[in-house]
Amino acid sequence: MLARWVSELFGTNYCHSLLAVTHASAWLFWIYALGLLRLWKLPFSLSAAAIAALLVYPSSFFIVVGYSEPLFMAALFGFFYWFAKARTTRHWVLAAGHGVLLTATRLAGVPVVFAPALASGFAWPWLAVGAAGSLGAFGFFAFCSVKFGHWDLYMQTAKIGWNVYSDYSAIYQWRLYWPTSAMVSGVLKGDAFAFSKIAVPLTAAQFLLMAFFEGWNYRRLREKSRWRQRVAFYAGAWVMFHLNVCARLSLDMMGMIRYTLPTYGLLVLAAVHLAQDAWLLSGTEPGRLKPLSRFLLWALFSAIFCALLLGQWVLASKFMRHEWSA
Repeated sequence: MLARWVSELFGTNYCHSLLAVTHASAWLFWIYALGLLRLWKLPFSLSAAAIAALLVYPSSFFIVVGYSEPLFMAALFGFFYWFAKARTTRHWVLAAGHGVLLTATRLAGVPVVFAPALASGFAWPWLAVGAAGSLGAFGFFAFCSVKFGHWDLYMQTAKIGWNVYSDYSAIYQWRLYWPTSAMVSGVLKGDAFAFSKIAVPLTAAQFLLMAFFEGWNYRRLREKSRWRQRVAFYAGAWVMFHLNVCARLSLDMMGMIRYTLPTYGLLVLAAVHLAQDAWLLSGTEPGRLKPLSRFLLWALFSAIFCALLLGQWVLASKFMRHEWSA
């Protein structure tokens, strides 16, 4: 819709307008991602690790593709940037503005805009930001009602065209979290569908790892731990993961590798913020680790980096050859 407005405003070809909106959104995404790393004053090693992690996720190439990802990711990171920076009314207004864009782009953004309210103990400014941000979704429903006569046209189209319907008990089906041999062999053979299926247990494993390290970090640092600042990131990541698992179950998780990208992005930000707690507040930076520990740490990170990058190359190649779409 935004590309259509740009096309009508400047009289350009629709495809060129879509490309312009996509790349402008991608630039905005990286501005906010780098802005958060700078805001938190992370050391170079952690900033580099965060940037690399965001670049190599198998579906990260969707950030420069004419889908909803570029705009959604830009709005998501912008929203959390202003949440992290919020000190004045202007910051809250900017957060609300990004929330409107977030919820207008995808309905999964509606509960996300209330994540800062949860982290702040339901402080009224963040409740107001969440309420204002959700107006994007209501605006979309109003547009569908006026333009097409059905406020729920999006849900009807998804159900009729793709057989998508939400099963909110899906998140409790433990079979989804067990990576079967068929999933693993499919990933090794470059099967894009297997990537989507295995994205569910791997994302769940990320949540478990973050919970473990948060507990370990709090036990060491107690009140010095800034876990409360990360609650909004965890809540936003979890609610998006929850909603997408429930919606994609009817398609046997088809395309889930794409829909886990925003969740992954928030978890990466939470992870580097947690690492700053663990290393800097305890006085143990990566450079001060013993040589063997430092070598093992970077060897592990390099192996994960290469595996994710290879996965992205496989999916991007299939996408560009029109052999797969999510």
